[in-house]
Amino acid sequence: MFQFLNTLDHQCFEYIQSNFRSSFADPLFLAFRDKLCWIPLYLFLLSWLLFNYGASAWKPIVFVLLTVGITDQLNSSLVKSIFKRDRPCKERYFKDQFTPVIECSGGYSFPSSHATNHMGIASFLFFTCRRKMKSWAWLLIFWALLVGSAQVYIGVHFPFDVIIGWAEGFVIGYLLFLILRHFLNWEKGIAD
Repeated sequence: MFQFLNTLDHQCFEYIQSNFRSSFADPLFLAFRDKLCWIPLYLFLLSWLLFNYGASAWKPIVFVLLTVGITDQLNSSLVKSIFKRDRPCKERYFKDQFTPVIECSGGYSFPSSHATNHMGIASFLFFTCRRKMKSWAWLLIFWALLVGSAQVYIGVHFPFDVIIGWAEGFVIGYLLFLILRHFLNWEKGIAD
């Protein structure tokens, strides 16, 4: 079963690299995965939290930082060292066939920390702020999907690295929302 999934993952990666890469899209997807590109969004979200929740905004702000710390350390320090999966740009076949948009990182590939971190933030804020954000909250999920997809497009992750990263981040973000709601009474006042 694992071999079948690995083969499917490699085929999906090869299909994306062969059919979707373009000189027009390369800089866009490179920007989408760059944290500096999203500084305006981070500042907007911080301002939005402060404006909408006032003095209570510290709760989700602290939990966003906690989300990033947990998702990043869980991947970098534990999960990646267990699976030790090479990035596509490190595998001999793909290294000879495709050129990633950026220089290949020395770290392992599975799961994608970019995908996990961003989906963790997105899902935490989605559940925490969805009553005030209404349908706009879905843009947070779209943002995380965009960042993760960029990882595959630029050639530094396989699709399953990103899909599992999204799932991991979603679960962590949701669990931290439950902790916020239960222990800090988030929904019993300001979030309503």
